Amino acid sequence: MSLMTSVRENGNGNDATSVPPTVMSFAPRQVRLLHELGTTTVQMIDQITDIQAAEIEKVVEEVERKAREIVEGLREYVRQMRSAGAIANERLANFVHFATTCNDAAKMMQLSPQRQDAPPREPPPAQITPPQPTDLPAPAIQ
Repeated sequence: MSLMTSVRENGNGNDATSVPPTVMSFAPRQVRLLHELGTTTVQMIDQITDIQAAEIEKVVEEVERKAREIVEGLREYVRQMRSAGAIANERLANFVHFATTCNDAAKMMQLSPQRQDAPPREPPPAQITPPQPTDLPAPAIQ
């Protein structure tokens, strides 16, 4: 009964201090050593899990920081994509407007009545001769 009382009072059921000294003094030496070994093992496992939990927490914070950086980078990329899309859309609209205007002008020229008093157009020459190079005097060497 005193063993249970001491466990309830201090709340430490896994260490050597929870067993009253009178009980430990009557236990065989091997049992005491095994109990101390078990207690030490449990304490070491607690320390290892605390250390590992702290390391995992550091990794979690690093992952969160990197994730925020990636999210910010992706958002900037989206803004740039939208800006480039708006510029491309504007340029395409200008090109289509210009092409439509040129097409309309060509149709108007084709449909306009031919003037009778205009001279006929000459056909282009069959062979184009390149201009002949002229010899320029060389500059005097001084």
